[in-house]
Amino acid sequence: MGNDADDTSIAMSIDDARKVFAPAGKVTGAQIIVKEGVDIEKFAEELKEEYEEYRGDKNFILSTATAILEQINNILGIIRYVVVGIASIALIVGSVGIANTMYMAVLERTKEIGIMKSVGATNRAILTIFLIESAFFGIVGGIIGCILGIGLALMAKLTIELFAPGLPFLIIIDPFVIGGALLFSAIAGVISGILPARNASKLKPVDALRYE
Repeated sequence: MGNDADDTSIAMSIDDARKVFAPAGKVTGAQIIVKEGVDIEKFAEELKEEYEEYRGDKNFILSTATAILEQINNILGIIRYVVVGIASIALIVGSVGIANTMYMAVLERTKEIGIMKSVGATNRAILTIFLIESAFFGIVGGIIGCILGIGLALMAKLTIELFAPGLPFLIIIDPFVIGGALLFSAIAGVISGILPARNASKLKPVDALRYE
């Protein structure tokens, strides 16, 4: 088939599978819970050596909760790096988009800036106006991102529960994390809008009023 999982698999009836893997009167697996204070890794190593000597072979698998947890963490670590990479690219694209939007806003409102300056608006006031606007764009983007993220997480949960009913999958929606994400989005928006806002604040009233 070209698929390793298919090439190394055998299909059989459930009764035949029980005869091979779970014959009557024989133990095919065991779960051991150690007492508090016992070094699990040391205990597992000693148990492995004793069981190898008892069986006379190594045809068995012994794993600890710590080893399983480490494997899961390794997989999650890879996923985390991928997500961070995608998020970094999205952040750069979003920042460029906000900066471009703010540059266009400055060009379209050049006359308005000239009028505001001619009636007494200071450079700081103009700078603040555009920074608030760029922060607003960042927050809107953050809200959309949070909605999409929560939606995808819920879809993943429903999919896993549908195809693997016995596999526990918990989603925690932390308000502090969402608040931090929105704050970060606002800060990213402000940083992206600094140069356009600074250019707007530096415009001379006479030049701004004459701009077509």
